[in-house]
Amino acid sequence: MTDAFHAYSGLLSASAMVLLLTMIVAFYVSLTLEAFKNANDSRVEATALRRGGAGMDCRPGI
Repeated sequence: MTDAFHAYSGLLSASAMVLLLTMIVAFYVSLTLEAFKNANDSRVEATALRRGGAGMDCRPGI
């Protein structure tokens, strides 16, 4: 009986560790993807501002 309990306990512990590791990796990947998305967004905004876009009014006499 105790052998079955120890085997079940070990399996439960291992699956809990795998689940925790999966959650940590998913969180890290989501942060990394968010950082890449923000970097691309800011690069697009900087390019638009340099080209005179993004709300800049270039009409003379205003």
